[in-house]
Amino acid sequence: MIAEPYFAEVMGTVLVWGHYKPNFLQCVATLNPLALFHALRLFGQASAPHYKFIIQAINDWLDNPAAHEPSNLHLRWETLAMLAQTNSSEVPALVRKFHDQTISGQLARLRNGDISGGIELCIHMEPGVGAPWRDIQIEHAKLCYGRNLTKALNDILKRSDLKNTIRIGALRLAGHIADPTLALAIEACWAADDTRNDHLDDYLWAFSECCGDDPARYLEPVCDAWAMLSDQSDKKGCASPRDNLAAHEIRWAFHRWPPLAAIDYFVQRGSQDDLKWPITFMLHGIDHPKAVVFVVQELAAIQRRLEGTTSFSPFVALARDDWRRAQETTAVQCQRRLVTPYLGFGEMRQTTSTCEPKPSHFGRQPASLMT
Repeated sequence: MIAEPYFAEVMGTVLVWGHYKPNFLQCVATLNPLALFHALRLFGQASAPHYKFIIQAINDWLDNPAAHEPSNLHLRWETLAMLAQTNSSEVPALVRKFHDQTISGQLARLRNGDISGGIELCIHMEPGVGAPWRDIQIEHAKLCYGRNLTKALNDILKRSDLKNTIRIGALRLAGHIADPTLALAIEACWAADDTRNDHLDDYLWAFSECCGDDPARYLEPVCDAWAMLSDQSDKKGCASPRDNLAAHEIRWAFHRWPPLAAIDYFVQRGSQDDLKWPITFMLHGIDHPKAVVFVVQELAAIQRRLEGTTSFSPFVALARDDWRRAQETTAVQCQRRLVTPYLGFGEMRQTTSTCEPKPSHFGRQPASLMT
């Protein structure tokens, strides 16, 4: 029974209980090492006398070359999964003893305040990717290590010797943390980055979520660089670099985490011809009153231009379908803003019928509660 992995959590509970025979810990460590990690998860930040013996047993197992053999691969995956659910200052050091580079290891380090774990996670995962397990761990780290986490990320972003991969991961993580105190560090990162045009989308994401009360200062350079991208497609049937920049990952991320402080700036910048279409496409589907009104006005303008012709706009139809798929009503604030003197009610009904928001996101205020 002791050696059965199915009972690893039971054995871990016995270890936490502490009332067992002297040789029981060594027996469990040899036959069922996964139980040690269950015990650590159950302990968390513990001060019980036998806690240090559990930590020592885990370190002894990880120091044994046999633990890192291919035959123990699945066992290591399971132990890392346990560490990703554990709150303990011991976790980052334990994860570094593994030779495996896994998402669970990155999550475990991030959960326990190791900023490098979050950066590594974000390097391989763009903001628009739906990953609730990532979002939960980021919110947990923000809750438990808020100031220290922000300070560590601030220091990294200000470094002038960053590798591009680390810079990209740090920018993406900054957008998820969404702390305005990071704006200056992101600005410093932008100034020191000779290859910033290669990842404008990451700067757009980070600045949009962290710009605070001064969106024009931080977003204007990015949008100017965005407008300088070619509006000609490199390949037939594909979008141009300018149109493609925020059409997918950034737009999907903004659906879940609307950049509240940046909406006004985007609406103003979207009135200029060079970015009118890219910003309209980026903002469509965001359940925020000003974004909805801006997009509806553009949809109405497109329809007016097509009146009396045999042409039609796929975007007008697809924009309505994008809302409809969510099968929910828009925020009341959005509905009120749509009933305005400059939009005829009949025209509004044509362009905005069954507008629906995306599901709310982790940790931040749902879009349906915004004013």
